[in-house]
Amino acid sequence: MGDGATKNGNDEGNGTFYNMKKFLDVNLAGYRGALKANTGTIMVSYSATNNIPMSVYGALLQNLLKDTLGYDGLLISDYDAVGKVAI
Repeated sequence: MGDGATKNGNDEGNGTFYNMKKFLDVNLAGYRGALKANTGTIMVSYSATNNIPMSVYGALLQNLLKDTLGYDGLLISDYDAVGKVAI
């Protein structure tokens, strides 16, 4: 989610959203069909949303995707995305 919504369309960029409901209405649409089709694997975006790298965005990956929407498949990171996360 949010991969194409980065500032100025920058690759590996950040998207800032003040209204998370609007963000989800737009960016979750493509995932709903995939979830309905029982997709087995989803690759997490390399970008960030509200300055949180998607690779570690628990509120969206765990809370929303897995807990709320019931996705029980595999989540994988984009190549080297986790290595770019500052801890």
